[in-house]
Amino acid sequence: MAFSSRWEPAVRNDLLIELYLGEQLGWVDVSADGRQGVADSGGGITINRQDGDAGTMDLVLASPGGKYSPRNPRSPYYGLLGRNTPVRFGIVSQVEQFDVNVPAGWGPPWEEFGIGGTVALADWLVTGGTAVHLLPTDNAYRATAYKDRLYLDAEVRTQVTVDRNDIGGGAVEPANVFFRRQAGGTGEYYMTRVEVLASQDVRVSIHHSHAGVIAAPVTVAGLVYAGQPLEVAASCVGDRLAVKVWPAGSAEPRDWQLTGTDTRITTPGQFGLRSGVAAGNTNTKPIRFSYSNLRVIDRRAHMEVSEWPSRWNTPGTDSWVPIQAAGILRRLSQGAKPLDSALFRFLTRANPTAYWPLEDPAGSLSARSAVPGVPPMTAFGFSRFTEPGSGKPVPAANLPVFGSGDGIPGSLPVVDLAQGGVLQASLPYSPVANWKIEWVMRLPRDKGAIGTLPIEWRTDGSWGRWQFTIFETSFVSTFGDPDTGINAGSASATLNLWDGLPHHVQIEAFDFGDPRNVDARVYIDGFQVAQYTPFSGPMLGTSGSITKVILNPLEIRQDEEDSQAMPIMGHVAVWNPPGPLTETASAMLGHAGETAADRIERLCAEQGVPVFVSRGPDPSPAMGAQRPATFLDLLRECADVDMGILGEAREQLALTYRCLGSLYNQTPVELDYTHLAPPLDPVDDDALVRNDVTASRPDGGTARAVLEVGPLSTAAPPDGVGVYDTSVTVNVASDGQLPDQAGWRLHLGTQDDARYPTARVNLAAPLWQTLTDLAAQATALADGDLVELGGLPDWLPPGPALSMVHGSVEQVDEHTRTIGWTWLPAGPYTVATVDGDPRVAADGSTLAADLTGATLPGTVWDFTSSSGVMGWTGLNGSVAISGGQLLFTPGGSAASVELRSANVPAVAGRSYTGMVRATCAVSRTVTPFLIWRTPTGTLLSSTSGTPMAVTAGVPFDALVAGVAPAGAGHVQLMLGMGSTPPATHTLSVDVARLVEPQTMLLSSTAANGPWTTDPADMPLDIRVGGERVTAAAIGPGVDDPLDAPSTGGWGTTPTGETWTTAVGSAANMSVSGGFGRHSLPGNDQPQACILPLVLSDFELLAPVRVPVMPAGAQLLGQLLARWANVNSHYRVEAGFFPTGVMDLRIVRIVGGSRTIIGAAAGALTFAANQSVWVRVRFEGSLLRAKAWLSGSAEPSPWQVSVTDTTYTSGRVGAYSVAAGGNTNTKPVEVLYGSFTITSPQRAALVARGVNGFQRTWPAGTDVDVWQPAVLAL
Repeated sequence: MAFSSRWEPAVRNDLLIELYLGEQLGWVDVSADGRQGVADSGGGITINRQDGDAGTMDLVLASPGGKYSPRNPRSPYYGLLGRNTPVRFGIVSQVEQFDVNVPAGWGPPWEEFGIGGTVALADWLVTGGTAVHLLPTDNAYRATAYKDRLYLDAEVRTQVTVDRNDIGGGAVEPANVFFRRQAGGTGEYYMTRVEVLASQDVRVSIHHSHAGVIAAPVTVAGLVYAGQPLEVAASCVGDRLAVKVWPAGSAEPRDWQLTGTDTRITTPGQFGLRSGVAAGNTNTKPIRFSYSNLRVIDRRAHMEVSEWPSRWNTPGTDSWVPIQAAGILRRLSQGAKPLDSALFRFLTRANPTAYWPLEDPAGSLSARSAVPGVPPMTAFGFSRFTEPGSGKPVPAANLPVFGSGDGIPGSLPVVDLAQGGVLQASLPYSPVANWKIEWVMRLPRDKGAIGTLPIEWRTDGSWGRWQFTIFETSFVSTFGDPDTGINAGSASATLNLWDGLPHHVQIEAFDFGDPRNVDARVYIDGFQVAQYTPFSGPMLGTSGSITKVILNPLEIRQDEEDSQAMPIMGHVAVWNPPGPLTETASAMLGHAGETAADRIERLCAEQGVPVFVSRGPDPSPAMGAQRPATFLDLLRECADVDMGILGEAREQLALTYRCLGSLYNQTPVELDYTHLAPPLDPVDDDALVRNDVTASRPDGGTARAVLEVGPLSTAAPPDGVGVYDTSVTVNVASDGQLPDQAGWRLHLGTQDDARYPTARVNLAAPLWQTLTDLAAQATALADGDLVELGGLPDWLPPGPALSMVHGSVEQVDEHTRTIGWTWLPAGPYTVATVDGDPRVAADGSTLAADLTGATLPGTVWDFTSSSGVMGWTGLNGSVAISGGQLLFTPGGSAASVELRSANVPAVAGRSYTGMVRATCAVSRTVTPFLIWRTPTGTLLSSTSGTPMAVTAGVPFDALVAGVAPAGAGHVQLMLGMGSTPPATHTLSVDVARLVEPQTMLLSSTAANGPWTTDPADMPLDIRVGGERVTAAAIGPGVDDPLDAPSTGGWGTTPTGETWTTAVGSAANMSVSGGFGRHSLPGNDQPQACILPLVLSDFELLAPVRVPVMPAGAQLLGQLLARWANVNSHYRVEAGFFPTGVMDLRIVRIVGGSRTIIGAAAGALTFAANQSVWVRVRFEGSLLRAKAWLSGSAEPSPWQVSVTDTTYTSGRVGAYSVAAGGNTNTKPVEVLYGSFTITSPQRAALVARGVNGFQRTWPAGTDVDVWQPAVLAL
């Protein structure tokens, strides 16, 4: 196997380069000036994106006459080219000029559909370079989908004209663009909607066909419809959708007018156009929608040009500009000024009338105002400090103290009033009544016994003075006359604010009623705690507006013995009028506790930076308080905590963030080794190894995670790799999150997989021209997406190799197009989910017996690589190959329909299992069957599997197993659907198998076993060594109910093992009445039978009974373990004594000599004909047993537990004997109700070498689930 050598150019790329040159010109196509030669020689375009860094795009523009020289007045773009000029680049994938007239329909590549009125093909036509939808009635639409090519990411542009210039009644909907339409499947799609309303306004919205609105309608500013043609552009890239509309002939707007995100449709589908007329439209019908200049663009980059370096040759005959554009992260990384505090950012966005942050630096003499036109707070003195001679009050020197009040997480250090000093400020006059004031403060713990007055404010309302006084366990806020000092009323609450914690206080007052009343309330930390009431009568009067604010109005100074302590205080804000209540308490705490994803969205909204956040099913981790840092550093701090991926959108100037949860358990893009261009160089190194991780929190605790056992553990080689330690500081909300932070990083650093650092495809190669659907997926790959690389050659580890994209380099020129990806192992991102494919790792599981490399007898139908239906037929339905699947379409009229395979040879008495991987277009019930036929094809019977409730669009695995009946010569696999399924209930089959399953024996540890036996968990992919196998069922290694009558031995188990006589005579052994029987002809004449399985570690379970009470001496029913021969083995003895007491013993037989190595005397009491359950587990040298009466609960502890190393493996069986001195009438029986080997377990394999690799594996080979999962962060 080798890379394909067919890399010669096959097509010419249609490159589209555009610059945004202001509102008058809009987006200007400069493709003609783009040098499109070979990228390596100075032309073409190279786009480089690496995980977490700003993307770059290198291109060259021919610049004749200095066309692209920003300072050249001769340039037609003089004054328009500048720093950070937007540039975008795409490849035109499809152009439709509609230059062939079609009288009915749009032609063969298109599928027409619609609802409303009489739907006729004449409602679609192509004429004169336009494609037309005719709407004959209101409450209707007509749509056209392009069938010949599927797209995953696409930008669609078209011009549309509606033959009405004054819309009446209900809206008309021109150029609704739909994406990813799952034709033949669920039928779902995304759609951007354009509506022209009766007001002639135009609005846009974004929808999912089944789930409804993704982005609610917004009206396009400045666009009034008057019959003019409209340009419409719509985009679907990753989980992002966008739309814009503008008048034809005018400049295209720079940005999308509406965007939205959705993750429901992730597979390629059809694009198309839909025209609609809403109910109630009064325009004359039919209404004609005409489309022209339809283009589909693969948008590869949207960046900014920061410089325009002019270059020319020496003769001056050629000049050009080599440009390196960059993504938005480059601009955001410029500058190093930390963002303002969380409180400052929050309150300034709330538009206060006055706001004093009080975050001024140490040594300040006044507090700056954050609102233009409002004076600063200045220092002021009362009688304590006076001017010599005049007696006038003066401010205290260097008081209050600025820049020293800390302990408010969402703030820089604020003013500390503890040493005294007064601050006051007057507000500009406001004629508006009603007000709100708020502040943040922190009081020392356990102070304030006689009251502290930190703030007073004055108003021009009925009560001019308002004060807030804090006592030891309460507060009182009063209102009254500032001249007389007499209070008129108050608000109070029992509340201890002396706790050393920051608190947010918010007070509002507003007028109501006639005569005027005032309603005033107090909120602390976001909760209403009190309402103001007058000392007598109602609160008649007006609130007025706030005119002055005074901090520390009594000029209190904190001395050591003084019980009046002043707070640190900041962020005093006033609103005249109040507006809505603000959630300042969260900002006060630095938004601690908000998730990483929420913080990224909030920060970007505050900065005006577009961002698209892709979330997972669970919230991202909670963050600690937002600290002073640059905008980009704060974003990366969130990404560090969540361990997601911060990046850039390629179709617009916007950030993207993929939460860690969105990276879990993704469906990968499946590539084959032959799809790649050389080279592919796997690396198996220690670059990513981290096996000792310490995580700490700023000003908090630490947690450590260490891998001490395993191939990448801290153990010295060869048991491990030695210590690879690292430490991280993460701003999480609490120390309790640190163990998970350290543990997940340890998980990432100890993934024992080969690494494929880079891989490259050449999309211009002829090979890729036939893989259009796969190309759509490959070009859409973005950071965080998964790739599964299969078909690896024999000299590489067996695949498929699962990798995650963490960067790319794309090179495009006139004839070639390559994409190279940076890959990292993606195994760590497979996590456990309820009912999900990933499973908890089965650490310690091994093969209990050799697994041969034989090919499974039967047939496999792989439709992903087939061009025919391979003998499959439909009863009351039709079959066809479509898109690498077998598509079954019900006829729509029959009560039941069947999808049947070809006949497969069968042999009576043998087991067969059928498995089908399929998808149904709708949610319904599907039932699998095996159909048994004679060698001539005559129907014998059928075996039904469990009916499955399948979900629309979600792949399912249907399983059915059965034993071929007598006379069988063939078997068919069938899927059936009842209840008269309509034609829309299609089944799409990827692969089907009908085989004789192969047995695999699995040993598991007590800690991590047993393996699941639930049919709902099947099929289950399992890793054996390096091979991927699929199990259709897992059950006990042997489960013999001993209910099949037999004489001369115990016969054969249901799984095919034959019981053989080990001691005594087969004539004394039989099965009848639901028991395996040992008939004992005399004392000390044992009878024993064994199974052929040779086991090392095992667990077995059997009920033993004696039908009569023993007489004279004991009767023994025993389970044999590690049997080599009559002289070498272990026995677990149930000794039934005449006293009704049973002893439980573990016995070692060496050279025929019996030694009791462990015993539980008098383990229980029994009665004749009463079963006693005995469970035995041997693990290495640890031998254990327990017993309990039938009908009672199994005891939790083992009753006998010993260590012995004499024997390590052997067979198992049953051994019975009457001890010497027994006087029961002979023969006497010992009975066994069943015999079950619960471990090792037996797996029925229906697929071998699923990853392209198959061999024989010896006993002891490691076994695990194919996708071992860990818990998500």
